Amino acid sequence: MGLTCSSEAQGLSFHPHSKGYNIVLNSCQHKAERRRSFHDGIIFSNRPILPREKVWIRILKVEQRWYGALRVGFTSMNPSNLDSTSLPPFACPNLTIRPDFWAIGIPEELCREGEEICFWINTIGQVLLKKKGSVKPEVLFSGIPRKTALWVMLDVYGQTKALQLMDAKSKHKVFRCCPGNIEPPSLGLGHPQSIGTKDKHFLPSHTNRCMGKISKLDLRTEVVNVQLFREEEPNCVICLDRTANTLLLPCRHCSFCRQCVLKIKAESNICPLCRQRIQKSQDIREEHLLTNYCR
Repeated sequence: MGLTCSSEAQGLSFHPHSKGYNIVLNSCQHKAERRRSFHDGIIFSNRPILPREKVWIRILKVEQRWYGALRVGFTSMNPSNLDSTSLPPFACPNLTIRPDFWAIGIPEELCREGEEICFWINTIGQVLLKKKGSVKPEVLFSGIPRKTALWVMLDVYGQTKALQLMDAKSKHKVFRCCPGNIEPPSLGLGHPQSIGTKDKHFLPSHTNRCMGKISKLDLRTEVVNVQLFREEEPNCVICLDRTANTLLLPCRHCSFCRQCVLKIKAESNICPLCRQRIQKSQDIREEHLLTNYCR
């Protein structure tokens, strides 16, 4: 049995080369883990899906400090023709604004550790999703072209830390070739040496570590006990040029510069990362990055 497990008889696996910067695969490409931050976790299937083929996924790890969860979708672009170094940090909206990519976020309650979900395309181009044990699937979105080769596209985003493809032909059991653990990343040129210590988008609260779940957030006041952890290049994820210096409320994402936030509020008033409506934006001054904000 080969390392890539890429034949159709062996089921789907992840594409070994076209993947986000923070993604690490195991040796047979059935398990994927995002090793740092909450983004750069895009992965693709190694082959196009078959007609009416269901894609089964098990959530292996979650990380509650982030907001949002797995994004699922498809692409008509062969991943082998993509340059992995040019993949954007997010599937939504960076790829979904293009004509050959379709994806949507999955609710966090469906992405708990150990949860198993499947999704597929029906005959009229709708993407359906069903949780293990559920009887009736739900429609995620529609408009997928018919009679076109389509590859699976996933974004191991936010709270979703690691997942694995499951062998649908064996009553949803794991592949026999799949080892128990995800292999450590190769520490090549430019690869991060440590995990999670400098993530710029994590805003922990002393009252609740889970982002977006502070029960009584008063939008008329400053956020309580906020600290900002930043990467080596703390730039806005939209323009990639100016410093990310603006906090959105209530979602508390702070990946944007002031100028881009003004454009977002004027156009849609929705956070590009989690799709929550923006109720307030707040400047984050450089000298306050490691101090608490008080009422």
